[in-house]
Amino acid sequence: REEALAGGRREAALSAFQRAATIAPDDAAARTGLARARVLGQVLAAIDRGALAEQEGDLDEARRQYRTARDLDPTDPLNHLGLAWAWAVADQRDSALAVMAGVPEEGALLKEIAIVYGELGELDTAYDYLYRAADVDPGSIGTLRTDHSADPLKEDPRYPELLGRVGLEE
Repeated sequence: REEALAGGRREAALSAFQRAATIAPDDAAARTGLARARVLGQVLAAIDRGALAEQEGDLDEARRQYRTARDLDPTDPLNHLGLAWAWAVADQRDSALAVMAGVPEEGALLKEIAIVYGELGELDTAYDYLYRAADVDPGSIGTLRTDHSADPLKEDPRYPELLGRVGLEE
Protein backbone atom coordinates (compact mmCIF):
# COMPACT_ATOMS: atom_id res chain seq x y z
CA ARG A 1 0.00 0.00 0.00
CA GLU A 2 2.59 2.54 1.11
CA GLU A 3 4.88 1.61 -1.79
CA ALA A 4 2.20 2.50 -4.33
CA LEU A 5 1.54 5.77 -2.57
CA ALA A 6 5.23 6.67 -2.31
CA GLY A 7 5.72 5.72 -5.95
CA GLY A 8 2.96 8.06 -7.09
CA ARG A 9 0.77 5.21 -8.36
CA ARG A 10 -2.59 6.68 -7.41
CA GLU A 11 -4.88 3.92 -8.68
CA ALA A 12 -2.85 1.13 -7.09
CA ALA A 13 -2.64 3.03 -3.80
CA LEU A 14 -6.32 3.87 -3.83
CA SER A 15 -7.30 0.25 -4.50
CA ALA A 16 -4.99 -1.11 -1.80
CA PHE A 17 -6.11 1.36 0.86
CA GLN A 18 -9.79 0.89 -0.02
CA ARG A 19 -9.36 -2.86 0.53
CA ALA A 20 -7.55 -2.25 3.81
CA ALA A 21 -10.23 0.19 5.02
CA THR A 22 -12.95 -2.31 4.10
CA ILE A 23 -11.22 -5.12 5.98
CA ALA A 24 -10.36 -2.98 9.02
CA PRO A 25 -12.58 0.14 9.07
CA ASP A 26 -11.16 1.25 12.43
CA ASP A 27 -7.53 1.09 11.23
CA ALA A 28 -6.21 4.65 11.39
CA ALA A 29 -3.34 3.89 9.01
CA ALA A 30 -5.75 2.55 6.39
CA ARG A 31 -7.99 5.62 6.70
CA THR A 32 -5.01 7.99 6.48
CA GLY A 33 -3.58 6.11 3.50
CA LEU A 34 -6.94 6.21 1.74
CA ALA A 35 -7.23 9.96 2.29
CA ARG A 36 -3.70 10.46 0.94
CA ALA A 37 -4.37 8.24 -2.09
CA ARG A 38 -7.51 10.23 -2.94
CA VAL A 39 -5.53 13.48 -3.25
CA LEU A 40 -2.33 12.01 -4.70
CA GLY A 41 -3.03 13.23 -8.23
CA GLN A 42 -3.64 16.76 -7.00
CA VAL A 43 -0.50 16.68 -4.86
CA LEU A 44 1.68 15.51 -7.75
CA ALA A 45 0.16 18.14 -10.07
CA ALA A 46 0.88 20.89 -7.52
CA ILE A 47 4.47 19.68 -7.14
CA ASP A 48 4.91 19.67 -10.93
CA ARG A 49 3.47 23.19 -11.19
CA GLY A 50 5.77 24.30 -8.36
CA ALA A 51 8.83 22.84 -10.09
CA LEU A 52 7.86 24.52 -13.35
CA ALA A 53 7.34 27.87 -11.64
CA GLU A 54 10.72 27.39 -9.95
CA GLN A 55 12.41 26.80 -13.32
CA GLU A 56 10.74 29.91 -14.70
CA GLY A 57 11.95 31.95 -11.74
CA ASP A 58 8.45 32.58 -10.33
CA LEU A 59 9.21 31.78 -6.71
CA ASP A 60 5.92 33.19 -5.42
CA GLU A 61 4.01 30.74 -7.61
CA ALA A 62 6.39 27.92 -6.66
CA ARG A 63 5.69 28.58 -2.98
CA ARG A 64 1.93 28.66 -3.61
CA GLN A 65 2.07 25.31 -5.39
CA TYR A 66 4.32 23.66 -2.79
CA ARG A 67 2.04 25.01 -0.05
CA THR A 68 -0.92 23.48 -1.89
CA ALA A 69 0.86 20.10 -2.00
CA ARG A 70 1.70 20.33 1.70
CA ASP A 71 -1.84 21.33 2.63
CA LEU A 72 -3.36 18.50 0.58
CA ASP A 73 -1.03 15.92 2.14
CA PRO A 74 0.54 17.28 5.32
CA THR A 75 1.78 13.82 6.29
CA ASP A 76 4.40 13.66 3.50
CA PRO A 77 7.61 15.33 4.71
CA LEU A 78 8.77 15.93 1.14
CA ASN A 79 5.88 18.34 0.69
CA HIS A 80 7.16 20.31 3.68
CA LEU A 81 10.73 20.25 2.38
CA GLY A 82 9.71 21.50 -1.07
CA LEU A 83 8.00 24.48 0.51
CA ALA A 84 10.93 25.04 2.89
CA TRP A 85 13.32 25.08 -0.07
CA ALA A 86 11.17 27.64 -1.89
CA TRP A 87 11.25 29.85 1.21
CA ALA A 88 15.03 29.39 1.44
CA VAL A 89 15.49 30.48 -2.19
CA ALA A 90 13.54 33.62 -1.32
CA ASP A 91 15.98 34.18 1.58
CA GLN A 92 13.20 33.71 4.13
CA ARG A 93 15.18 31.73 6.70
CA ASP A 94 12.61 31.80 9.50
CA SER A 95 9.80 30.65 7.20
CA ALA A 96 11.97 27.87 5.75
CA LEU A 97 12.95 26.61 9.20
CA ALA A 98 9.37 26.83 10.49
CA VAL A 99 8.10 24.69 7.60
CA MET A 100 10.89 22.14 8.22
CA ALA A 101 10.09 21.84 11.93
CA GLY A 102 8.87 18.37 12.65
CA VAL A 103 10.25 16.78 9.48
CA PRO A 104 11.81 13.48 10.55
CA GLU A 105 15.58 13.52 10.26
CA GLU A 106 16.02 10.13 8.64
CA GLY A 107 17.00 8.33 5.45
CA ALA A 108 16.73 10.18 2.15
CA LEU A 109 15.12 13.13 3.94
CA LEU A 110 18.55 14.00 5.37
CA LYS A 111 19.77 14.97 1.89
CA GLU A 112 16.68 17.09 1.30
CA ILE A 113 17.12 18.85 4.63
CA ALA A 114 20.75 19.52 3.69
CA ILE A 115 19.64 21.13 0.42
CA VAL A 116 17.45 23.60 2.31
CA TYR A 117 20.30 24.49 4.66
CA GLY A 118 22.63 24.83 1.68
CA GLU A 119 20.25 27.29 0.05
CA LEU A 120 20.16 29.24 3.31
CA GLY A 121 23.97 29.46 3.16
CA GLU A 122 24.36 27.33 6.30
CA LEU A 123 26.89 25.00 4.72
CA ASP A 124 28.30 23.50 7.92
CA THR A 125 24.81 22.41 8.97
CA ALA A 126 24.08 21.23 5.44
CA TYR A 127 27.20 19.08 5.38
CA ASP A 128 26.38 17.62 8.80
CA TYR A 129 23.14 16.35 7.25
CA LEU A 130 24.89 15.20 4.08
CA TYR A 131 27.42 13.13 6.02
CA ARG A 132 24.58 11.54 7.97
CA ALA A 133 22.78 10.86 4.68
CA ALA A 134 25.93 9.26 3.28
CA ASP A 135 26.05 6.94 6.27
CA VAL A 136 22.39 5.85 6.30
CA ASP A 137 21.35 6.23 2.64
CA PRO A 138 24.43 6.48 0.39
CA GLY A 139 22.30 6.30 -2.77
CA SER A 140 20.70 9.64 -1.94
CA ILE A 141 24.08 11.36 -2.29
CA GLY A 142 24.43 10.27 -5.92
CA THR A 143 21.39 12.31 -6.90
CA LEU A 144 23.14 15.52 -5.83
CA ARG A 145 25.17 15.55 -9.03
CA THR A 146 22.13 16.26 -11.21
CA ASP A 147 20.00 18.16 -8.69
CA HIS A 148 20.25 21.88 -9.43
CA SER A 149 18.67 22.76 -6.10
CA ALA A 150 21.88 21.39 -4.56
CA ASP A 151 24.17 23.74 -6.50
CA PRO A 152 25.19 25.78 -3.41
CA LEU A 153 26.51 22.56 -1.87
CA LYS A 154 28.57 21.66 -4.93
CA GLU A 155 30.69 24.79 -4.64
CA ASP A 156 31.94 23.76 -1.20
CA PRO A 157 35.40 22.12 -0.97
CA ARG A 158 33.81 19.23 0.99
CA TYR A 159 31.71 18.17 -2.02
CA PRO A 160 34.33 15.95 -3.78
CA GLU A 161 35.17 14.26 -0.46
CA LEU A 162 31.46 13.61 0.16
CA LEU A 163 31.07 11.97 -3.25
CA GLY A 164 34.20 9.91 -2.66
CA ARG A 165 32.80 8.75 0.66
CA VAL A 166 30.00 6.94 -1.22
CA GLY A 167 32.23 5.76 -4.06
CA LEU A 168 31.42 8.49 -6.60
CA GLU A 169 33.49 11.01 -8.49
CA GLU A 170 32.61 14.60 -9.28
